[in-house]
Amino acid sequence: MKKTAVIFPGIVFTGTADPWVTFDAVEQGCWEGRFPLYVTEDGNH
Repeated sequence: MKKTAVIFPGIVFTGTADPWVTFDAVEQGCWEGRFPLYVTEDGNH
């Protein structure tokens, strides 16, 4: 079986209570840029 590496351009982490940016904007940007998103519920960036 051949192993295949998945290369991501980076990662993104955010909290759902970040006053600097909306969660929807971060989620959309990750979707478009194919970045994995790590979320902390009620986290402030």
